[in-house]
Amino acid sequence: MKNFDDVLKDIKEKFEEEESKLKKFIKRAIILFISIFLIFLFLSYLGPGWRILDILEGQAASSNIEDLIVKFNNNTLSFKPEVYSALKQMWTDNQDKEFAVCLYGTKFNNLLEINDYKIPKVKSSSFIHVQAEFCEEDSLISMHKHPAKSCIFSDQDILYYNAYKEIKSDAIIGLICEEDRFSFYGL
Repeated sequence: MKNFDDVLKDIKEKFEEEESKLKKFIKRAIILFISIFLIFLFLSYLGPGWRILDILEGQAASSNIEDLIVKFNNNTLSFKPEVYSALKQMWTDNQDKEFAVCLYGTKFNNLLEINDYKIPKVKSSSFIHVQAEFCEEDSLISMHKHPAKSCIFSDQDILYYNAYKEIKSDAIIGLICEEDRFSFYGL
């Protein structure tokens, strides 16, 4: 028969053994989580097919169109239904290449109403690039398409914006990066 001290000692040993198992489990879970996270980061930088972080960043930087309205910065952009339908059709028809489009309309304070568009003369176009003439000075937005879910402006896009701003001081450039998702730069 065990005395009280021996029973207490056995309980303490079992408790420490269980605590040790719990610590091992937590340590393994943390190592597994960190390993998966590092693999995710590594794969996201491998190439265009794995640009997960770029896609997530693009989703955060862009806006969905809802009821023909897109909000960006402190501005509201309202599309005439025919213009939005034309943009969606251009998106669908040009999955293999970028396109450029100039958006026209009226501006009242922070409300831009888009009621027309024109396609500028395109010099070259590929899946990841479009080179087109500048939009006319009376346009509101110079927009082009990026590959699906790529909603971040490239360095080349920002260079274009700076050159376009020389022509039009209140220049805005836009990206259509999904059928119903846009990103804007300017104002």
